[in-house]
Amino acid sequence: MQMKDKIVIVAGSAMGIGKATVHRFAKEGAKVAAADISLDGASKVIDEIRESGHEGIAVKVDVTSLEDAEQMAATVLEQLGRIDVLVNVAGGAIAEKIGPFAQSDKDGWDRTIALNLYGTLNCTRAVINHMIERRSGKIVNIASQAGILGQTGTADYAACKGGIIAFTKSLAKDGCTLRDNR
Repeated sequence: MQMKDKIVIVAGSAMGIGKATVHRFAKEGAKVAAADISLDGASKVIDEIRESGHEGIAVKVDVTSLEDAEQMAATVLEQLGRIDVLVNVAGGAIAEKIGPFAQSDKDGWDRTIALNLYGTLNCTRAVINHMIERRSGKIVNIASQAGILGQTGTADYAACKGGIIAFTKSLAKDGCTLRDNR
């Protein structure tokens, strides 16, 4: 029960890594806010953890929208009282846009960047000041080896994941600067 009574938001929680992350945090004792564009999907995940005796809420969020991310954070604060951890999982390659870069288009790039990179930025922006004010909080950003190695057919996705890796390193340095200046 390493996370007993911690409040955790998992953005992108209806399936895959996000769903597994919700289950793991719940098992460790956290109260989890499963946030996803699919409220039905997030609600099913919360139903699953409640069946195991754990607590959580489902929240609808379109991570590509800063306003939605801010509403997600406001809902969690209202219903659960604080935010201890944010896990940014939402993302993925846009399936109909997979192919060589030379055949890619701006629309595909824009959609991929909005989901992957801006999704992480928006959710982080929505919680960071709360964490700074409390002098407590953790942000976990899920990337991909594609951000380090590149990936055939999804240069836009790989670029986003590389951006998330660089953003995470910079955010950590900002956090150290804030801590050192107090």
